Amino acid sequence: MRALTCDGLVNRTVTPTVPIRTTYELTALGTDLMPRLMDLVTWVDHHTSTIQTAQAAYDADTPIPPALANRH
Repeated sequence: MRALTCDGLVNRTVTPTVPIRTTYELTALGTDLMPRLMDLVTWVDHHTSTIQTAQAAYDADTPIPPALANRH
């Protein structure tokens, strides 16, 4: 959330209550980005099996160092 706020995509508001209440809302820039993100999510959803097949083929052809073996 900090990075999104820093990038101007989200506004953060802290209300000094007990307990402290923090709310977040999209800025105009964040709102403009949302449909593009949804397009990306939709694309990934439609291509997940193809991506996983490509990853498996890559992994089969490429030795994976033990420290990275569980990254997928």
